[in-house]
Amino acid sequence: MPQLLPESILTPRLRLRRPVAADAAALFAAYTQDSRVCRYMIWTPHASVRVTEDFIASFRVHAACDVENRPSQRALEKAGFMREGRLERFTVHPNISPEPRACYMYARCR
Repeated sequence: MPQLLPESILTPRLRLRRPVAADAAALFAAYTQDSRVCRYMIWTPHASVRVTEDFIASFRVHAACDVENRPSQRALEKAGFMREGRLERFTVHPNISPEPRACYMYARCR
């Protein structure tokens, strides 16, 4: 099967790559436990590094963001992602509402 996405995406200030288990402690300290950061995420704040390790093991890159999350939209677009559409009732953001919310779908293709 052909690889559809690059292993990493490089910009002048950022390198995006798939997280690995060794990243768990740094990710937990930086943001996975922070309720402000998790507001628009599809997970609730992590209670421990172990929760972050488990999350990484099943992690999948997902270029979708809430229609009200303008900073993430801008970041995706600056990184070369293109908005492809709007998905209604697509993702539950438990820190905003228990109901599924509309999201924009973004992609960066070769």
